[in-house]
Amino acid sequence: MLRPEWYDNNPKMERVTQLYQQLEEFILSDISRRLLSAGQMTATADRLIWKLQQMGESREEIMRKLEEVTKLSRTALKALLQDAVMTSWADEAPIYEQMGIAVESPLENSAVMQIMDAQYKKSLGELHNLTRTTMIQSGQDLINMLDEADMRVASGMQSYTAAVCDILDRYAGQGVYVNYPSGTRRTLEAAVMCCLRTSAAQMAGQISARYVEDGGVEYVVTSAHLGARVAKKGQPPCADHAGWQGKIFKIKGSEPEYPNLLESTGYTIENGVGKVVNPLGLYGYNCTHAWDPVGKDMRNPWRNEKGELIDGNGDRIDSEENRKRYELSQKQRAMERAIRANKRKLIEKDIQLKSADNADKDKLQKEYDRLAYKLTQRNGKYNEFCKENDLQTKYERTKLADFGREQTKAANAGAKRYKSVEKSEESDIIKKKPPFKAASTVQEAEEYARNTLGVQNVSYKGVDVTTANAWNEGLKDSFDRFPELKKNFGFVGEVHERNSMLKPVVKQYYLDKLSEKYPNLDIKKLEPYADKSVKDEMKKLQIGKNTYAQSLSPPIDDFAKFRGVSVNGDWGKNSEDFVSALQANVKSKFHPIGCDTIRSILDHEIGHQLDKMLGIRGMDRIKALFDSRTQDELTEALSRYAWKNSNKNKYAEMIAESWAEYCNNPQPREIAKTIGKTIEEEYKKQFGAKKG
Repeated sequence: MLRPEWYDNNPKMERVTQLYQQLEEFILSDISRRLLSAGQMTATADRLIWKLQQMGESREEIMRKLEEVTKLSRTALKALLQDAVMTSWADEAPIYEQMGIAVESPLENSAVMQIMDAQYKKSLGELHNLTRTTMIQSGQDLINMLDEADMRVASGMQSYTAAVCDILDRYAGQGVYVNYPSGTRRTLEAAVMCCLRTSAAQMAGQISARYVEDGGVEYVVTSAHLGARVAKKGQPPCADHAGWQGKIFKIKGSEPEYPNLLESTGYTIENGVGKVVNPLGLYGYNCTHAWDPVGKDMRNPWRNEKGELIDGNGDRIDSEENRKRYELSQKQRAMERAIRANKRKLIEKDIQLKSADNADKDKLQKEYDRLAYKLTQRNGKYNEFCKENDLQTKYERTKLADFGREQTKAANAGAKRYKSVEKSEESDIIKKKPPFKAASTVQEAEEYARNTLGVQNVSYKGVDVTTANAWNEGLKDSFDRFPELKKNFGFVGEVHERNSMLKPVVKQYYLDKLSEKYPNLDIKKLEPYADKSVKDEMKKLQIGKNTYAQSLSPPIDDFAKFRGVSVNGDWGKNSEDFVSALQANVKSKFHPIGCDTIRSILDHEIGHQLDKMLGIRGMDRIKALFDSRTQDELTEALSRYAWKNSNKNKYAEMIAESWAEYCNNPQPREIAKTIGKTIEEEYKKQFGAKKG
């Protein structure tokens, strides 16, 4: 059998994977080059013709690269599969000898060689189909991205360069996708890895099945390892790998102590041929379990003297520990995917830099440096996570073919610049403190937020210019005061606009997650479940008519570009009515003293952002400010809203209200002053001297 460790850090598998990573990175580069060069085209009928020409030329370029990869992968794939067979044979040969069954080496058995050749051709065909499908999809992706860029420019949302860079960042982050005829959707990277693991396992299994048939073997024993897959709700028993691993099964029929192989694992052997009846089971998608022949009189090698399940090293496998390890392994895989995505973004950003005009280079360089710094953070968190949970680091799973020494060196330099130069620049900005310049139109306010404040996604559609100016001025002062806060902002503007932009991103996120979990299901069957998740997610973000604004800090990286604070257009559309309502709120003690301006609402939402960034709500002395008072006492000392609200964390609104008063009341009261000073001190403690 092939043991799980064979799949880890296997240089032959790594070689094949690198070839297809190079193809993926070539596609990304080709699409990037064409998108970036399209800015000079005018939005006329000529542009449509140009788009179609670009799709055709791109397909030809990718086809040439595909032929090159296919040629190189033939030899590498053959070496990988042959290694799988011989490794499995070396493990099984002593067992056949113990059972008194004489068998030839795979390389000396003509029937086995035919099986190897057939399996090799099947695997090569699957890889070829994957890449051809990718080629077709990439052409459509190019057109879709060109259309999206045109739409963003036409709406006045972004310049062409900004729109393209934003779209390419997203594309690089998610990777190139393969759409199967069944409707299943996977990244090319994931599809190739799944194909290689499954092909190697099934190749070894087919050879073993031939020997089992020839030797008249009736029983097999499945391997076992910590972190085996656990069935999800609604899945068949064979999907519970943790349930059937390390057990002896009968190939045909069953006996009281030996259940049937097919019924338990979804896999069977018929006439010397192994068959994966259910791809959720043994030898199915990404399964690294295998089996060995065994006799009824032989000891189960995956059980100790007490009959307890053990792994290949003889260590006991506890069911609860296995479940936890499986969950940890899923988190580890997610972290590895995030690191690879970060590297793809860096490669993509480097392409943007090399194609940019001098006017855009500084901005793009800062974005590159920020991504580089984020990569160092991801790597550090990955190492820390593995160490804390006693997991083996899998650095081979974080590699990208085109991200070698040169790219690593450049990224390290970028990360250093981000930590030093960025802080220096922020310090200079704060020292100079240029005065805020109010915009004359909403469009100017959007440009100020985007270009001067540096917020990537902006839309003040639906609010008047006075509201937009108040929001921008408050943001400028907050960023000057707390430079680190700026890193938490990906969106600023109106709440409903934010939600409309976020919704398609949320849907794509859930579709991708469902496709990973259920790779054999048609995408159309998954869409209703994705839509339900989207509905639930967006429901959380709905804003009540009487709510002035909203702070968003989503924990999911895919939604990060929408982090920030947004104003409710129902109030922001008329600043005079907005201020009148706020004045009434202060008079009734619903909001704190001094918080009767639109700026104070912005400061309230900034208070939420600072609270989450600094962990203010977890401090005992802050909790005591709330816990030691009654509702009436807190209302008198701060505001009624500090107590009476729908926030799940009872301290959150008290902190935000306190920060609003601290910023807007010339003589802040005890609670506001205590929390305000705590925020300033904690920022200084975590990020250095207070700026401003």
